[in-house]
Amino acid sequence: MEIRRLTADDAEAYYELRLEALKKNPEAYAASYEEAIQKDDPIEQTARNMKSGFTFGAFEGKNLVGVVTLVRGSGMKVRHKADLFAVYVTPEQRGKGVGRDLLSHVLDFARNLDGL
Repeated sequence: MEIRRLTADDAEAYYELRLEALKKNPEAYAASYEEAIQKDDPIEQTARNMKSGFTFGAFEGKNLVGVVTLVRGSGMKVRHKADLFAVYVTPEQRGKGVGRDLLSHVLDFARNLDGL
């Protein structure tokens, strides 16, 4: 299992996994599957998001099987805080420690961000 920060090159794999998450676990997300598939050019929009945020993915071979996104506060008074969003692991990989490993990785990353 490889865990790494996602890049714009991972946008299509991330988008497909996101659609799976919205379809299989709609109760866990503010967005809906129906809204997600109606967006204009969703792969390009996802690629732009990858450049500006901190999204990490777990790969089993070449397959993206889990994700987590770290969003840092943008205002002066909240820049020292961050939240985790969009945590998802495919049902086939659940119970194997993928989620735990993703969270451990993103927390290690966050500890090294200046001022967080």
